[in-house]
Amino acid sequence: MDALQLVLLLAAALAPPVILSIRLRNAERRRREPWRVLWRAFAWGATIAAAIAVVAETLLDRSFAGAAIIGSGLSVTVVLVAPIVEEMAKTLGLGVIRDPDPEPEDGYIYGGAVGLGFAATENTIYILAAFALAGQETAFVTALYRGVATVALHGAASAIAGHGVWRSRADGRMGWAAWGLLAATALHVSYNALAGLAAGWATLAAAGVALVAYLRIVRRVRVLDEAG
Repeated sequence: MDALQLVLLLAAALAPPVILSIRLRNAERRRREPWRVLWRAFAWGATIAAAIAVVAETLLDRSFAGAAIIGSGLSVTVVLVAPIVEEMAKTLGLGVIRDPDPEPEDGYIYGGAVGLGFAATENTIYILAAFALAGQETAFVTALYRGVATVALHGAASAIAGHGVWRSRADGRMGWAAWGLLAATALHVSYNALAGLAAGWATLAAAGVALVAYLRIVRRVRVLDEAG
């Protein structure tokens, strides 16, 4: 791999999460979140959450290796274990982020930033692996799909979890955080189940689910901001 190829692959991996983070933050018109806090959330997802997920999934994969969901052939690790572990790892970061100017929509923004940071690291790993194993063309196809679908999925799922955490802080009831994590995991499970099916329609459906979820989050941020 020459230097230009490396730069292009890294740009393909990192640009979509960064762009979607900016888009989500700028969905607010008033009292926008400070960049320093937003990128702190992004960095948590890209580093600590990603590391926790890699270690936990590696350990758990030994227990579930070869296991499949009955009647489908889908991997238990991919469809159930990975979403649970990854959403928990990402949500942990929301507990240490301090919102300097709390508003109802802020949980979506900071949660989304954590998820998009996670997606940046995951993208990099998958795209570089695709290049090493199958070459440049496969790597860029991987980058195209993941840059649209998987990035949107991680941003949307963690935004939902973030909203639950922020509601819990505002209301003093932990049930909101649990609900947010459960809903985020359910979205992630649905996406992985569709993406894991060996059918073109399922792959497109998975991408559609992720994009619709992300766009609904952006719209929800805008609506809450306007309600002010």
